[in-house]
Amino acid sequence: MSQVIDELKSYWMSTRVKFRPPASLDAVGDFESRYSVIMPQELRDYFLTFDGLEDEEWDNDMISFWPLHRIGNIPEVLGRHGGFPDYRAIVQNLPNSESYFVFADYLCFSHVYAFQLATESSEKSPVMWIGSGVSFGKLADSFSDFLKKYLLSPGDLKNAVLMLPISTVEREKRNKEWSADRQ
Repeated sequence: MSQVIDELKSYWMSTRVKFRPPASLDAVGDFESRYSVIMPQELRDYFLTFDGLEDEEWDNDMISFWPLHRIGNIPEVLGRHGGFPDYRAIVQNLPNSESYFVFADYLCFSHVYAFQLATESSEKSPVMWIGSGVSFGKLADSFSDFLKKYLLSPGDLKNAVLMLPISTVEREKRNKEWSADRQ
C-alpha cells in the first residue's frame, strides 16, 4: 500500500468517515474488462484498500467517493444528467470523454471528479473537475496527486473551479452571453 493511501485511510478513520471494505481482485478485473482499460497501480491500490465510501456517506466537506460498482464513464454517468447542473454536453465538449470515469461527487452532484484510464498500461490517471456540460478542467496529473491535494485541504477541492483555467467552451459561452447583453 502506498503512503498516500495510508494517509487517506488514517484521515478517514480520524474523521469517522465510513469507508467500504476493499474491492476484490475479481471486481477490479471485471471493471477493466467491461471498459477495456487498465488501471494504474495507484488506482488498484486504492480499490484494494477500500472500495470508496459507504452508500450515502460523505466526508466532512460533502465529497462522496464512490464504490467501484457505481463508477462509470462520462457518457454513462453524465450523458443523460440534465438536472442542475446540466452535464449532458460534457460528452461532446470533453475530448475522449469515454476514457474518463466519474468516481466522486461534491454535494449531491454539484460537481464531480473523474479519472482518465487508458487501454494500455499507464502510470498515471489524470483527474478532471467537472462542474457542468461546459465547465471542466484538469485538477491533478494523477490519482495520487489528487489524493495528496485532497489530504492537504479537502475543502479546496470543492472550490476547484476557482483554481482552474476556464475551458474554451465555457469562455465561448460567456463571450456569447456578454455580446448578447451588450446589444
